[in-house]
Amino acid sequence: MHKCTVFLCLVGVGIGANSAYGGPTYLALGDSLAFGYQPVAGNYPSNGDRDYVGAIADAQAKTFGARPNVINLSIPGETSGSFFDLSNPYRLANTNYFTHPATTQFDLAKQAILGSALVGAPVKTVSFSLGGNDLFQMIDNGFLFETPLQQAVTLQTTLNAVASNYAASLFAIRSVLPTARLILPGFYNPYPSDTPLGAPGDVLVSDLNAVIAGEAAAFGGRYVDFFTPISGHQHELTYADYGDVHPNNAGYAALSRAAVPAAVPAPAALVVFGLGLIRRRNRRV
Repeated sequence: MHKCTVFLCLVGVGIGANSAYGGPTYLALGDSLAFGYQPVAGNYPSNGDRDYVGAIADAQAKTFGARPNVINLSIPGETSGSFFDLSNPYRLANTNYFTHPATTQFDLAKQAILGSALVGAPVKTVSFSLGGNDLFQMIDNGFLFETPLQQAVTLQTTLNAVASNYAASLFAIRSVLPTARLILPGFYNPYPSDTPLGAPGDVLVSDLNAVIAGEAAAFGGRYVDFFTPISGHQHELTYADYGDVHPNNAGYAALSRAAVPAAVPAPAALVVFGLGLIRRRNRRV
């Protein structure tokens, strides 16, 4: 693991020398969707303070009077499993990894949480968005050529792994941030209905979103519906016509509108989550 002082680590993950070191921090974790990737020149490398992550920070500025420090550690291509290891080679698309090239997203997130607290900018909001690439990986491994019975087993195995990885990740987050605002976006089907994967994609993504919504409920998070804003509008809101699954500017704007209400909810009593209940869930340590 990369070794550094607290100050240097924070410079590398979004709280630099010119920061006032005060106020809350918003920590975004995930894959290319959370990173705000688009297949256009100049889109990366980036620190990821844009699209729905940037919109959440902007909305919190309007609601709470100050924009939070944004640390977006999302990596294009990340799966719920590679979140814990170095198997995903695309971390240097995110400038926060320039001084941490051999650090997992999971480990860098732990550093960011600790370091932010030590410099007076504690993490108050976390968004966590993984699982879409698990489905792509499943499809790439021959899912479409399996029998219906084999597909049912393969899908359930994939979803079980996603649920286990979510539980491990969120348990770690809640253990140190029991009252943080936790935002868990779901995913949309990137395939238009007039393509071969349109209808199957609806089923697969809906099943994945059910897992994510369940984890949100278990860990006191807010599930965000990203499926509905894009459904039926893939041609207009994504790069589907160019063979890419990511949203365009209009698509990210639609996702931002869906995410913002979860970031600035009506005032409510904070809940400290019972670790006894969480420990009974399957988890990874």
